[in-house]
Amino acid sequence: MTTPPRPLTAEEADRVAVRRDSAKRMQELLMERLPTPQALAKAIDGGWSKRRDAVQMLGFLGRDAEAIQLALDERDAQVVVDEALKFLPAPVELVVHALTMKRGDAASRMLYTIPMGNFLYAEKEIVRIVAKSPAKLTAPLIESFGHAGFATAATVLRRHAQLDEPRTYADALAAGFPQNKPSVANGSDTSAATRQWDGPTERAFAAVGALRRLGQPIDIAAVTAWRDRLYAAIPETNAHYPAAADALLSWALFDAGVDESFERWLALEYLQRETRYDMVATLLRRGDAQRLVRLAPTIAKHVEGAGRYFCHWPVADWCHSEGLMPAPDVKLDEMYCLSRDAGIAPPAWWQWRTPWQPGGFHHARLRGLL
Repeated sequence: MTTPPRPLTAEEADRVAVRRDSAKRMQELLMERLPTPQALAKAIDGGWSKRRDAVQMLGFLGRDAEAIQLALDERDAQVVVDEALKFLPAPVELVVHALTMKRGDAASRMLYTIPMGNFLYAEKEIVRIVAKSPAKLTAPLIESFGHAGFATAATVLRRHAQLDEPRTYADALAAGFPQNKPSVANGSDTSAATRQWDGPTERAFAAVGALRRLGQPIDIAAVTAWRDRLYAAIPETNAHYPAAADALLSWALFDAGVDESFERWLALEYLQRETRYDMVATLLRRGDAQRLVRLAPTIAKHVEGAGRYFCHWPVADWCHSEGLMPAPDVKLDEMYCLSRDAGIAPPAWWQWRTPWQPGGFHHARLRGLL
């Protein structure tokens, strides 16, 4: 049974109105630039920004097939293809093109486009393209397989989820392990080498998180040992990165059934932020209302990113149903809104709790209906 969301406050309604007015002015400007078939044809033959405008205009006119074909013919500008990917569900051939086009970047698309929508129908093609060199995957890319719900990547993830013990970047260099400067598993970066993990450690942490997002088993004894060694690897005075990793591993252990890990995770306060939505998803899957009540005040302060990834769509829906996110057109991710407008399903373990009227802000902007 769905739960109706609470009405918008006056302030929230004002923000929606301002956003609509701004988008409407942009659409009117576009309509002025492309009012005739001749102008549209000229835009199609123009530079990348004009070709992107042409895709938008074709969407305004309801000519999706032409917009998608224009994107399929695109060889240079990724933004043109990304605009067409908003016509959901995007054809498999368009998804593949987005990952393989001449100047495209499959890693970038896997990080910033694919995990935000339900692309399970193209999963095999996407995994085959992005994971064709498993040894070269970075920690953020490994995480993105879990965010996208791609169970077929589990074999690759298990390969990376093997680690003797956590090792800092500085320790790796001191021990004579040459490597490129890694990007830390939580997506941040820092110039302080003593506050970073080496590449294999990053990838192992990321793989454990991705496996649990996919509901796959992990080596509980090994992960517990890693977590217990974190503060031996880096002094507690430099607590940000060990605590962020602790939050990830503690959530993974809790999700896998090690119950005491919830209290440890909760004690990390603001350092929970990278796994906050993962924890809510775990509690929702279990129907653990008692712990959800404890977590709700924290979530209420940081609710904007709840629907960013496909694996967290249930979290966004729950936040909406609980009144934590009363203005979905403002706070929910564009792909989440467009997907719900298109009637696209959430992860299989979840049923929508909130009613949804197609034709919201993002849909109206896409179709020129503001």
